[in-house]
Amino acid sequence: MKPRIFLGFCIGLLLVGFGCRNSNPVAPIKEQPPTLTVEEANCTEVWLKNSSSGANYITLKRDITVLSTIHRYA
Repeated sequence: MKPRIFLGFCIGLLLVGFGCRNSNPVAPIKEQPPTLTVEEANCTEVWLKNSSSGANYITLKRDITVLSTIHRYA
């Protein structure tokens, strides 16, 4: 009786292992990296233009401290 249970268990594992394979994996979405360009600069301030394709918000950090979160409106 025990060899039949063991054999059934092994066959079950093989069926589950081969049944879960996906022959057509999904390709990752290629997003453009965000870019910053200088719009205007003077001695006390700088205006930057942000261009990003997928992010709805941008987090400004210094080391690990979050300085500000900017939400982008489309």
